[in-house]
Amino acid sequence: MKLILVFGFLFAAVASQSNEPSEHDRHRQFCMTKTGIDRATVMKIRNGDFNTDDENAKCFLKCYFQQKGLINDADDIRIDMIVSSVATELGTNENTNEKLKKCILQGKSSNGCETAYNIYKCFRSELALPRSPRDRS
Repeated sequence: MKLILVFGFLFAAVASQSNEPSEHDRHRQFCMTKTGIDRATVMKIRNGDFNTDDENAKCFLKCYFQQKGLINDADDIRIDMIVSSVATELGTNENTNEKLKKCILQGKSSNGCETAYNIYKCFRSELALPRSPRDRS
């Protein structure tokens, strides 16, 4: 099963055969607890529904990106890590890399939560990511 993670990519994980939570699940649960966001909202964002753009949603993405090493604690974007993560999940080509760079440049904000949200939203749009194939609890 192809894992879609973009930054997230961020939000779909390969089904695990064990009862141990995946790295994705641990990061997601940690950030849900930290930001107070509910699972339903996380699933909406994961599937590209950006009608819920409250601060908790934005800060959830920032937290998740930090957990994945895509943004550091100073809110600096780690372009190398993003490109590597996307290449691992979706393959790589010049067009994809250009779209990633475009999203990163256009998404920057003085607010780390806003930056993460803008970048993820752009990724979903520019890379035409499909909806998540499943919901995990």
